[in-house]
Amino acid sequence: MDSFADDSVDSKTCQQEMDALFWELEQLEFEANKTNVLSYTSECELKAYRQLHKGIDASIVKVTKEIDDLKMKFHVEKTIRAYKEEYEAISRVINELPSRKKIASDIAVEEKRLDEAREAIVAADTKLDTRIKQFSLLMSTIQNLKATLDEDADMEEAEQLQAQEAEDEDMDRPNAVANGEEDGNMGGCCCGCRAPRRLRFVPPVVIVLLIAWLYISFIVNAQALVLAAGASITELLLFHAAVWMLVASLVRCLRTDTFAPRNKRRADATEKPAVPEDEDGAELVECKMNGERRYCRKCRAFKPDRTHHCSSCRRCVLKMDHHCVYINKCIGFYNYKFFIQFLGYSAVACLYQSSLLFRFLLQEHFDQVITLYFFGKLGFLSQSLQIVLVFFFGACLGAALLCFHGLHLFFTLRSYTTLEFCEKRRDKDFVNYYNLGMVHNIQQVFGSWRELHLWFLPVPSPSVMQSKGRYFPTNEKYTKCD
Repeated sequence: MDSFADDSVDSKTCQQEMDALFWELEQLEFEANKTNVLSYTSECELKAYRQLHKGIDASIVKVTKEIDDLKMKFHVEKTIRAYKEEYEAISRVINELPSRKKIASDIAVEEKRLDEAREAIVAADTKLDTRIKQFSLLMSTIQNLKATLDEDADMEEAEQLQAQEAEDEDMDRPNAVANGEEDGNMGGCCCGCRAPRRLRFVPPVVIVLLIAWLYISFIVNAQALVLAAGASITELLLFHAAVWMLVASLVRCLRTDTFAPRNKRRADATEKPAVPEDEDGAELVECKMNGERRYCRKCRAFKPDRTHHCSSCRRCVLKMDHHCVYINKCIGFYNYKFFIQFLGYSAVACLYQSSLLFRFLLQEHFDQVITLYFFGKLGFLSQSLQIVLVFFFGACLGAALLCFHGLHLFFTLRSYTTLEFCEKRRDKDFVNYYNLGMVHNIQQVFGSWRELHLWFLPVPSPSVMQSKGRYFPTNEKYTKCD
């Protein structure tokens, strides 16, 4: 060290550095001892803390158990207190109630009053039965008197009719002998009597001829030209199908009998026939003011609901809608569906025919008609004139039939007949008992949903034919008339 001190620094400086190093070393030893002491102290405190934590956990468990016990005791005491209050309330109510003897006496009094009320009811029922019997006797007397008066009136009417027939025979016999005719032949003034009845067939003949002319004229004059102008076979097939459907509907409408059965008694009979077995006990909506069934004196038969006597056909018609003068047929229960189909298919056929002519031929042939008319060469059988006439007649007829078809569809949706609708317009208090809602009203004419395939075909629907036109379902929310 001395040699080193001699070479670089002096010994004093080295000694100072050595002292400084020893001092730092002592400081480090002190810090190390201090750290060991702190570590030991911390370990001791940690052990103490752990023991304290265990004690605290034990105390928490103990206190929690004590709290639960207190809650249980509080709940029990609360329940006991509630039971006590309820018991006290019941005791107060029992103390306030009257005695059992008083209650028994009140019950006896009420039973006595009940017996008196029952006796009064029995007496009132007895009196009511007596009044009913008296009223029934009075009504039967009135009905017998009315029947007697009706019989007298019928007998007088029959006698007058026989006298009139005898007088007519006496007046017609000289004319028939003078003309060389037998009693059964038509002659003299009989022609004047039968002429109006024959004229009734003029409108149906006109309708048939008009339909035939529109159809035949279209086939002869326009069908080939329409095809050549660009119309498809399908369009023409649809037109022909509509025409044949309207013809089938018209035939079914004309051939279907809608009349109610007549009484097969003699014309001079005055007694009313018995009620048919299938109608006996049926509930009626339409009846007389005295509650009797409606009776037709001309047909001498009972009239079911919605049945009316047609003065043109001289028969009672089931569910009579109207007498159509254009086809000279009464529209009623059995042919109303065919009549609606006839109107619909006629409107479709006419309008569809006019649309084909308008799309493909009208403009050209209308100009030709004007040109021929200007030069005075226009004839009725001219092809161009026939096409123009078919178009205008078809369009006008189709529009009119479409309006009629819509009107009768409205009647069907509301379950009206034409007669009932006219009665509704006259009477503000009119109630339509047969209105069951649009769906059921349609089913009453065209059939149920299972018969949907028959709605557009001119065939009868079995579900509609079940009622035979004698009874109809009514809306339960309306009160039936007396």
